[in-house]
Amino acid sequence: VAYQSAGAAAGTRDVFGISFMDQRLEEEDEPALPVTDPAERLTATKKAMNLAGLLRDAQVDGRGQVIAIIDSGVDPGHPDLRETTNGRTKIIGWRNFTDEGKVELSFTVPASGSVLSHQGVSYRLPGVASKSGVLRFGFLEEESQGVDFNLDGDLTDRFLVVAVDSRTAGVYDRVFLDTEGDRDLSNETPLEPYDSSRTYATFKGPFGNSFNLVVSHLDPAGTAVVFGYDQLGHGTQVAGIAAANGVLQGVAPGARLLVAKVLDREGTTQWEQLAEAIRWAAAEGADVINLSLGYYRDETSGNNTLTKLVDDLSEQGIIFTIAAGNEGPGLGTLATPGNAKSAISVGAYITPEMWRIDYGYEVANPTLWYFSSAGPRQDGFMVPTVVAPGSAVSTWPLTAGTGYRRGEGTSIAAPHVAGAVALMRQAAEERGFAFDWRDLKQALASASQSLPGMTAAEVGYGAFDAGRTWRELRYQEASYKLFRGYAYNRRLGFGEGLFSREVMPGDVPYYVINQGDREEIIFWSATAEWLKPLFQMTSLPAGGRRELPVEYVLPQDPGLYTGWLEGRLLTSTGADIRLLTTVIKPYLLHRENMYRQ
Repeated sequence: VAYQSAGAAAGTRDVFGISFMDQRLEEEDEPALPVTDPAERLTATKKAMNLAGLLRDAQVDGRGQVIAIIDSGVDPGHPDLRETTNGRTKIIGWRNFTDEGKVELSFTVPASGSVLSHQGVSYRLPGVASKSGVLRFGFLEEESQGVDFNLDGDLTDRFLVVAVDSRTAGVYDRVFLDTEGDRDLSNETPLEPYDSSRTYATFKGPFGNSFNLVVSHLDPAGTAVVFGYDQLGHGTQVAGIAAANGVLQGVAPGARLLVAKVLDREGTTQWEQLAEAIRWAAAEGADVINLSLGYYRDETSGNNTLTKLVDDLSEQGIIFTIAAGNEGPGLGTLATPGNAKSAISVGAYITPEMWRIDYGYEVANPTLWYFSSAGPRQDGFMVPTVVAPGSAVSTWPLTAGTGYRRGEGTSIAAPHVAGAVALMRQAAEERGFAFDWRDLKQALASASQSLPGMTAAEVGYGAFDAGRTWRELRYQEASYKLFRGYAYNRRLGFGEGLFSREVMPGDVPYYVINQGDREEIIFWSATAEWLKPLFQMTSLPAGGRRELPVEYVLPQDPGLYTGWLEGRLLTSTGADIRLLTTVIKPYLLHRENMYRQ
């Protein structure tokens, strides 16, 4: 299965593809105000999610935490992405999982000479000794790569690449790249794979701009080298929101980054490439993994190999923040793997202050971005989990010169939450406790802010509030882990909720399991008047299951109806189990009403 970029314009979307979750309002004939102060926009989004409420209680900046940005790559030379708040290298790993950036080093030349002649052209070699006496070389070609590396406006250039075995004969460990295009490698800085060297190369453009790239992988036999870079800009933008430290201060400026490039210049990747990148990030020690991408045509209701991988790694303590998708506002427009049970799936909203700063509009209340994908899953499970600020100015590759650009999308919303999770993990570690995805979701259920006129199918628990979420994490009880509930689903067998869009439910049995080692009594309530549990309480034996009949008495008016079935122990301050119900009561169009509403 291929992941296809949505590009920035809706017309480029492939119905079979995955898109990076980027949606630019200005490209749809709605002008945005010019960027004069990059930091101002991100300051407004931090205010929207009450980051100050977290920082008042915990003086944290994300240090000690590692956020993986699995995306289109990240510009390694951007000044806001070079160091953490305590002076450590910001990007600690950079891996290219795409088929781009690879250069075959098919030719050899004796290392004894200082000049290489190839196809009638002479090149000056680097003055580095080769243990085997043999240099391997090839060419980084703009046309075959589809990249204007030297930013001169064409794709006609090619640049010599030479590999040297400088330490052990036959083990190639260094690369020289003719970034100046002057056919002289004697003045080039040697490159080694980024993960071990933290080095990168720079092509200087004609207008003060630059193109930065790393060595992602060098075959020890010297047969090929793989370069890594961010041609799209999307990954650099996502990384800045999560963790920039410079002119722009990301949400967690002290956090370090792992960078995995899975999206090529078309915004596409392969299913297994994405899975491989996720596994790599986990193995490299990521505390938070951000995926601002997704596959829209998921018929599995979040039960596929990618969501299983997310769920499995979440059980190891990793928190996944994943964009919900940009295919809204219709119901069931979610992307996978953001619909994984353990994922913190993030939709996009915008506050009045953000409307004013970014677009010059005066808007009275927070609004959901029109493109933000809505839930629920086909089995009734609630997705998205929350919504977060879905527009901001962030870092951008230096190819554009300024290094900053505005973006809109659930791509922008997800890294806001990723950075906040890194802050909360640091704060928790300093206080001697840890939390997992279940703890975080339970906290979000109580802490998130409701949005006027929005349902749980559209915004999940509501607008993300970092301060309130942190307080809930600190003081919440663990009784919610005792119970699991589900309802029968005629298509998928069962689901953790109910989503009815074909038939109107009457009485529906829900099933509740006590996963604890003692009998418990749950007291039931509902958040909607039309949702009526027929028992006020249920006695659950240890390890046992009970049926809870629920009656649906829907209003006469057609429309979208959502409500929560909630159960709690007598001693609990909040719900210990929540089951979402989403029902669409359709408009009936027939001859008598002239097939009109």
